[in-house]
Amino acid sequence: MINVGIVADDLTGANTNCSLFAPLQGISAITVFGEGIKDRQIIQQHNVVAISTNSRALPVKQAKKIVAQACQALSDKRLLSKRVDSTLRGNIGAEIAATLAVREHHVAVVVAAYPVSGRITRNGILYINNVPVAETAAGLDVKMPVTDSGVANIIHQQFDTPIFSVNIEQLNSRADGIVKYLTDNYRNEKVVVFDAVTDGHLEEIAEATYRFFKDKIIPVDPGPYTYHLAQAIARDPQVKHQKQNYLLAIGSVSSTTLGQIAALKSSRRCFLAKIDCRQLMASIKARKAEELRVIEQVSAHQDYEVFGLVSAASEQDLIPLADIAKNHLCTVDEVSAIINQSIASIVCTLLSRFKHQIYGLYTSGGDISEAICQQANICALQVNGAVLPQVLSSQIIGGPYHGVQMVSKGGLIGNQDVITHCLDYIKRINEEIS
Repeated sequence: MINVGIVADDLTGANTNCSLFAPLQGISAITVFGEGIKDRQIIQQHNVVAISTNSRALPVKQAKKIVAQACQALSDKRLLSKRVDSTLRGNIGAEIAATLAVREHHVAVVVAAYPVSGRITRNGILYINNVPVAETAAGLDVKMPVTDSGVANIIHQQFDTPIFSVNIEQLNSRADGIVKYLTDNYRNEKVVVFDAVTDGHLEEIAEATYRFFKDKIIPVDPGPYTYHLAQAIARDPQVKHQKQNYLLAIGSVSSTTLGQIAALKSSRRCFLAKIDCRQLMASIKARKAEELRVIEQVSAHQDYEVFGLVSAASEQDLIPLADIAKNHLCTVDEVSAIINQSIASIVCTLLSRFKHQIYGLYTSGGDISEAICQQANICALQVNGAVLPQVLSSQIIGGPYHGVQMVSKGGLIGNQDVITHCLDYIKRINEEIS
C-alpha cells in the first residue's frame, strides 16, 4: 500500500477515512490534529495519515489557510486526498481550491458518493437516501446549510473554475470505457466531477482515473473513492516492482564494523550519514534537530543504491561513551540508550518514506535492532534463516513496516565483505517472494 495523506474538515471525517485503511495488513493509520500537524516525525512514520483541520464552519479565508498548511504537512505522501462531508456541508469549493494551490499540477477528482451509507450522485445531483441533499436535514444545518443539490454548483459557490462532469451513462461501461470517454472529451479542467451509485462504480472510476491521470490526482470524496484509488495505485506493476535501495543502520563502533563499512564503500554506491552523538546528548531540542538533519541528508541521497546512517565511519569518529556520560552526569548505559532510540527513530521515519522502494533493512549492533523493533511497534520477526553464522535474516511481522526484509548481526560478527553478502541475500529473498 502506498503512503496516503488525508485532509479532513472535521475529526469524525478524518477517523472515518482512517477506518477504511486500518484493517489492511501492514497499514498504520493515524489521525492528527492541533499541534500534531507540526510533528513531522509522527506524520512520516505512518503510511496513512489524516489531518483534521476543523475548518468546516470557518470563514473561507481562514479555512483555505489551514487546509494549505495541512497539505504542506503531508507533502511526503504520494496520494493526497481532500476528504469532504458526505452531504457536502462546509467550505467545499474553497478547500478544493486551497488543495490544488499546493499541488498545482494536479486535478481534483470529485466523487461525492458513499453508497453503503445511502450517499450517491446521479446526473450531477447528490442524493441522501434517494432525496436531493438540499431537501434533507443537511439543507437545514445551523452552521453550514447545503442550499443546492448539484455537486458542481456547490463547488462553484466558492471556486470559480471550469468543471468537467461525467454522468451515469458513461459509467455503464467499465474502466476502459471511462478512460476512452476522458480521452475523447476531457479538456484539462482542474476539477472533474463523477456520478457514482454503487461501490462497483467507485472501483471502476478509481481504476480509470489512475490510468488516465496517473499520479496527478487529488481525490475529493467522503472516503471510499480515495480507498479504491489507493488500491488501484498499489496494484500498478511499476509501483510493486520499484525496489532499488537498501537501508542501513549501523550502531556498532567496533574495528570489525569499521572495516566492513570501508569494504562496502569500495564496492557499492552508497551514502551513509554520520550521526553526531554529542548533539544527541546536548538537549532534547538538539537531539530532535540532529535526527531531522540525518533524515533529510539521507533522503536527499535516495538515488544511491545503499543509504542509511552510522554512528562512526572511521576511527577518527569514535567518541568514548564514558566521556559523554561523565559530561552529562549519567551512565554509559543511559547514553547508549539515547543513541539507540535516536537511530531507531530515524530508521522508522526513513522506512515510512522509502518502504516501497527498498529491498530491505540491514542493521549492525544488537541494541540497535532491538530499539528499532520497539520504536516501530513490530509484533514479531519471522525468521528466514541464517545468512552466515550469527547473521540472521527475518521478515517484519505486524505494524506499519509489515513485510520488510531485515538482516541483523552483532558488531563483532563477520568478515569484511559481510554487508555486501547480506545485501545480495536480501535482494534474492525479495525476488523469490515476487
